[in-house]
Amino acid sequence: MDEYAEEVQNGGRRPGGVRPLLSIIVPTYNEEPNVGRLLARVDEALRGVPYELILVDDSSADKTVEVALSAKISGALKIFRKRRRGGKPESLSIGLELAEGTYVTFLDADLEYPPEVLPQRPQQLQTQLDTRLPPRADGRHRLVPPQVYAWS
Repeated sequence: MDEYAEEVQNGGRRPGGVRPLLSIIVPTYNEEPNVGRLLARVDEALRGVPYELILVDDSSADKTVEVALSAKISGALKIFRKRRRGGKPESLSIGLELAEGTYVTFLDADLEYPPEVLPQRPQQLQTQLDTRLPPRADGRHRLVPPQVYAWS
């Protein structure tokens, strides 16, 4: 991974050595206006849930990483800045390599999908065979191939 990403901050496991229940992978590119609100909303939605947020930045030209570094959240925060643009698929792949949670999901930094549905994700996985993206801001759902993975 060294050839295409540098670790900016690795919050590692939650205090007390608890493995995260949920890893949230957030690919970013020039999301300075959104990333602070995103982190605050994720943290509020997951209050009391062991989680880690993995932000993979695609060489943003703005202060996306700096804003994320200044955020105070209760979960573990991992931030990786790619040295070159590689696109969203590459960012998601890097995030999957770094994830330590029992469940892993993806969330866009533009807040199109509300973070408030994240606490429902692990329960949905235990009771449903299909996976849906969180509802969009306009209330629509899209059935997609499984995007949340579980490791034991």
